[in-house]
Amino acid sequence: MIALGCQLEQAFMEQFVGREVTVLFEEEYAGKKGYLEGHTDHYIKVIAPGKPEMEGEVLPVFVEELEEGCLAGRVVCPEIRGHQGQKES
Repeated sequence: MIALGCQLEQAFMEQFVGREVTVLFEEEYAGKKGYLEGHTDHYIKVIAPGKPEMEGEVLPVFVEELEEGCLAGRVVCPEIRGHQGQKES
């Protein structure tokens, strides 16, 4: 039963690879330096490269792969949202 649950979870998460998801970034990811972690509106954990000032932000992330039981990707166009050294006013 547990194996089936893991397979279903994996299949559910795989449908997001190659797509853009909205993520609320919550904190630095302990598993990789320079990465943040957060969750989608489906409560799926996502990791992506980011800066501490992005914590608390809701940003689009392009999902590139599954990694360590979560979605891994990159933030889409962070410079548009003022994350290149200064905040938008």
